[in-house]
Amino acid sequence: GQVFVTAQALAAAQAAISAAFLLLATETDIGGVVYWSSIVDALDQRSAGVREVFVTTPALNTDTDLPANTIPLFDLSGVSYVLV
Repeated sequence: GQVFVTAQALAAAQAAISAAFLLLATETDIGGVVYWSSIVDALDQRSAGVREVFVTTPALNTDTDLPANTIPLFDLSGVSYVLV
């Protein structure tokens, strides 16, 4: 996905997004569902300076059912930050 943010807010946005995904991981039940809207919410940290987000993975409005006994592991290395 892409996160649009000002240069001045980049560090704060990255920290807020990391914290939001950590919280999402801890709040998701083992073997539960990761909702697409929760991913958007975790990226859309407006209070930290995020202006806009585009989520490409998972596909639009696609929820992810976790296998039994599985926890979500979010890899944020694919998030690109676009300075506006």
